Amino acid sequence: MNQENREFEVSHSEANSAYVNLLKEATEIKDSMQKLMLKYNQALKLLEATQRKNIELQKEVSKHQAREAALLGHIKSNLISMLVENTREKIDERLIN
Repeated sequence: MNQENREFEVSHSEANSAYVNLLKEATEIKDSMQKLMLKYNQALKLLEATQRKNIELQKEVSKHQAREAALLGHIKSNLISMLVENTREKIDERLIN
């Protein structure tokens, strides 16, 4: 019986040691997960800020594209007017000559 008690004590001690090691590992994993969650949340905040900035920049680009289109339309209109005027002048010159 004495040997049985010793074997029980040894196996109980080993089980206790394994349990303690398991608790340590679980605590380390929990700490790692918390750190990863913090990094994840920081990355999400950075992504949201970047997306907001991207939306602002897209609006700015749209404004510039609209302005560019309006200016090109104005330039085209002016060129057409100038061509019509030059054509009239040439016709007038030919009629005079």
